Amino acid sequence: MLYNGKIYFTTSSATSEEMLTNENLTYYWQEYTEADTSFYNSFNRDFPTFSEYTDRWGTFRTIIIPKTNHTGRKYLLCADMEISFIRETLIREVFFTLAKTLFLLIIVIPFVYILFINYRKYSTDLEEKVIQRTMIMEEEILKRKKTEDKLRQSEETFSISFNRVPVPMFIMDINGNIVDVNKSFEEITGLKKNKIKGHYILSLPFFESATDFDYIKKNTQTNGSVLNYVMKYLKITGTGSCSFSGELIQLNGKPNILSIVFDISEHQKYENNLKNAKEKAEESDRLKSVFLANMSHEVRTPLNVIIGFSDLLKDEKLTSQTRNEYIDMITSSSHNLLELINDIIDISKIEAGQLRITETTFNLNQLLKQLMHWIEKDKKDKGKENVEIILSAPLPDSGSIILTDQGRLKQILVNLLTNALKFTDKGSIEFGYITRERELQFYIKDTGTGIRKSNLHSIFERFKQADENTSQKYGGTGLGLAITKAIIELMGGTIWVDSEPKKGSTFYFTLPFKQLQKENLHNRTGNKHILKDLA
Repeated sequence: MLYNGKIYFTTSSATSEEMLTNENLTYYWQEYTEADTSFYNSFNRDFPTFSEYTDRWGTFRTIIIPKTNHTGRKYLLCADMEISFIRETLIREVFFTLAKTLFLLIIVIPFVYILFINYRKYSTDLEEKVIQRTMIMEEEILKRKKTEDKLRQSEETFSISFNRVPVPMFIMDINGNIVDVNKSFEEITGLKKNKIKGHYILSLPFFESATDFDYIKKNTQTNGSVLNYVMKYLKITGTGSCSFSGELIQLNGKPNILSIVFDISEHQKYENNLKNAKEKAEESDRLKSVFLANMSHEVRTPLNVIIGFSDLLKDEKLTSQTRNEYIDMITSSSHNLLELINDIIDISKIEAGQLRITETTFNLNQLLKQLMHWIEKDKKDKGKENVEIILSAPLPDSGSIILTDQGRLKQILVNLLTNALKFTDKGSIEFGYITRERELQFYIKDTGTGIRKSNLHSIFERFKQADENTSQKYGGTGLGLAITKAIIELMGGTIWVDSEPKKGSTFYFTLPFKQLQKENLHNRTGNKHILKDLA
């Protein structure tokens, strides 16, 4: 190392012999007073330098390598070799070179000649094999090129068909990530290819249930395909039904699932409608059978009463009171039979679309009061004096003049009041109306047996009663509520019911409110007859 213009040793270069004799030793930071100028010059260079120098240790040939330590100070790294050692080495190398030359002339050259002869033969054979192998490789390359061309054409054909086929299709890898979708899939789901490509299928609005995806993934990997798996899926118009088919294919050397989605929503809807229609037809046939059985009973009973008591009236010994009782029985049975015949005629007119609505002006409150007197008498005749009848008519008589079919309204109220009294043995029956904007809402509330929730809608169907055993206990054909509903709808209203078993029922229905004042009645020149058709 150079310090203040002087060179110092930074490590000892003593040989083993010098260490033993303790002569000419060098120590750490000992000044190198015999340094050659080449050492000084090397401090100004950045590349190695060969040099020959002589000092008290001998004559040496060395390579001087400039280095820089971690503090930035430059130092010299030297590799010395004594000239005497070099001479000995050269002499030894010359001797060995001559020996090798003799060995080469005597042994190696003949051996090389033999090798050369064998090499020529081997190279000729190898050249022939290389030519043959080259020809084989050219054939293989040609075949591979043809195969690749066919594969490319096949992929192009598949891509064109995939994008143009009018059936929704998509490709996903075996992990469920979207690889590609066609236009039909975009149209039916509203999902665009550039936005969903690479996305996990369950993160997209397609599978309604993850269970369906797990089933498809498992069976495709196990069996290679899934055929006609029916499931729910999400499309742009909402939830639909589809038949899903998937096939395991190789795409760019990787397994993928080619998925085909056939929308069967309309087909399933058609099947469900067909099934429901079949069930309704079967139920209608069954109910008609029940209806005919009830009808035969409902017809025979009053006829038997009429015939029986008519024969009894022939007895001249009957007292006046007994004769009147028999006549009342005949009259009551005749009315029952007439009501039955009217129901049959009405239901026939309804089915034919020929039920007439005749609008007239009348006082609603007076009609309800008449019905009040009628139901009071009817409850006494049926031995239900403990049932309280309540009438609610909020409009004053002068403001209760309305325009509608009085006969049909009376028929509706009589049917509903008759049902209420039929199923109420104690408590009360309340009926009346409330006014709403442009309509009247009528109600008939009872504390009778009530109706199960499952039967609330079916009671308005033809030939249907809340319970098929009802006709056996209370009588009836199951036509009354069906006729009532049809008449109300024909008059422009609706009907519904609230009920709870053992607590009673409340029937509601609405009619358009056509209110007239008394002074306007004189300006009307008669009734308005209207023929309305049932759709």
